[in-house]
Amino acid sequence: MITIEPYFDMIVRRNADWVLVLRERMTPVERPVLIYDGRRAALLRRNMVEGLVLTEMPTSVRNHLKTAKQISVAEVGDDGNIINRYTTSISVKPEYYKKLRDVKKG
Repeated sequence: MITIEPYFDMIVRRNADWVLVLRERMTPVERPVLIYDGRRAALLRRNMVEGLVLTEMPTSVRNHLKTAKQISVAEVGDDGNIINRYTTSISVKPEYYKKLRDVKKG
């Protein structure tokens, strides 16, 4: 199931690595991948059945996503504590632009 993720943030750590921060999910993470459309949106595939559309990626991170091989992900609980953290590969696929735009309209 693909859903739009209403809350997410991108922060940079001291070592200049970016971290994607989002709400925790109850489903397990299996072979995650971040598919970036090269513009404004991305699809975080957490496992084979769950995908999260991330709209309006911050302009400050877009160039990094075009060249990076992976990114850290931190899932936080309601109290703001990190519940789950993992690293995901990044795949830039400009052909996803229309697909992700249509999900946003949907």
